[in-house]
Amino acid sequence: MKKINGISIQTDEQLLSKICNVMTDGNTIKKLDVKMRMAMLGGLKSKAVGLANNQTTLCGGHWRMFAMRSTKHGLITFVNPVIKLSGKKISHTHGCLSLKKEYKNEWYNEVEIYSDTEFEPWGSRGKFHFTGYESIVVQHEMDHLNGILINKKQKELI
Repeated sequence: MKKINGISIQTDEQLLSKICNVMTDGNTIKKLDVKMRMAMLGGLKSKAVGLANNQTTLCGGHWRMFAMRSTKHGLITFVNPVIKLSGKKISHTHGCLSLKKEYKNEWYNEVEIYSDTEFEPWGSRGKFHFTGYESIVVQHEMDHLNGILINKKQKELI
C-alpha cells in the first residue's frame, strides 16, 4: 500500500477482487461520500480525476462507490453504479493512482451510468450520460469495482 498526501492507496494485488457490497445504509453512504470527496478535493487533488472506494482503505474499501470530476457536474459520487456502454471504441493511454505506469486500452466513447442513492448531496441518483474522456473515467472506475486494472486489459505498455 502506498500513501499520497496521507491518503492510503491500495496496490494492484489488493484490487483484484470484485466488490459486491451494495450500499443501502444512509449513514454509511453519507460518511463514505464525505471521505471520498475529501480525498478527491484534498490530498489527491492534483492527481485524481476518479477514485473507487476499493482503491482506498476508507470505510474498509469494500463498497460499490466511486467519485469523479466532471466538467458538467463537478465532483460527483456514484453509489451502486451500473453502466451501459455505447458508441465506438477509442484508444486512450492513461495511468492509475494504484499503478506506476501508463497503459493504452480501448474504451467505449459513450456511457450511461445509473446511480441509486437517494441521499443528496451525498451522491447522485438517476441516469447520467458521459462521452469522450469522462466516459473513460467512468469505465476505469467501474473496472476497479469489478476487480479489473488497466494493466490487466492493456493493449500495449507505454
